[in-house]
Amino acid sequence: MRTHWLTCLALLAVAACAGDRVHSSSRQEDFRRDYSGGMLCTSAPCTVKITVAAGCNATVDPPTLGVDTSLDDVTIRWEIQSESFGRVAFVAAPADGINPKPPPGPWNAEFKRPDRASDTVFTWLDKNKVEGGHPGRRHDYNIDMTQEGAPCHVDPIIINDY
Repeated sequence: MRTHWLTCLALLAVAACAGDRVHSSSRQEDFRRDYSGGMLCTSAPCTVKITVAAGCNATVDPPTLGVDTSLDDVTIRWEIQSESFGRVAFVAAPADGINPKPPPGPWNAEFKRPDRASDTVFTWLDKNKVEGGHPGRRHDYNIDMTQEGAPCHVDPIIINDY
């Protein structure tokens, strides 16, 4: 009889763990349903990859980055991929590689310490949560780069506290 109870307890523990994975997976699925092509970041740092083809044709992966409600003070890291066409870099001014679209007020309340770590890496610290802020706050922004010296940009989205 004792073996039966231990077996049942072990099966319950496995089911509980599986339930956690299903919950996590469904949050990602919910986010992708709400934001086609998007990705929910559930651990830091959150990375956004940028690939630039000829003619400044830039793609962002993911085009919409969600920051999970469980994260506080998470670094978001933007990386220009080495397979990009020609010499591509974030613009040179330190705070200008990743820019909020107007009005910047909500962005400035949640994002701190912009850092152009190199020509191809840029980071911001995302508080993700603000007092009185509602879940699922949308932040539109620009990624400003140069390709062979010519300016180009792309306009992705961040969803905080999802």
